[in-house]
Amino acid sequence: MPMVSDELTIESHWQPAKGPYRVGEPILRVLTLKAVGNTLDQLPAIPLPEFPGVRSYDDGGSSSESIQHGKLVAERTVRQAFIPQQQQALGTATHRDPVVGLGHTADPNRASETGDAAH
Repeated sequence: MPMVSDELTIESHWQPAKGPYRVGEPILRVLTLKAVGNTLDQLPAIPLPEFPGVRSYDDGGSSSESIQHGKLVAERTVRQAFIPQQQQALGTATHRDPVVGLGHTADPNRASETGDAAH
């Protein structure tokens, strides 16, 4: 079911933001989903993507509801860790991000992305 929102913001940040990345060392992605006019129950789950040659796992997160400028604001932040298991996993691999919904390149040199959408 589609989500209706006064304003929807999705932010994605990578830590470390730049390489070089090394086999066995974690790369952390922090995703924040913020919706104005929605409750936490209305926010969709943020899936954990899988990449060949990379071990991935959820690394915690937080959620909150608040009133800002007279409107309910729900915010969910998730931390996702990715650990390359082989050198080839650090190369460029094209994938479609299931959270942002935009195609982009999983290039360690291009390590941040932000998507905004308002409905």
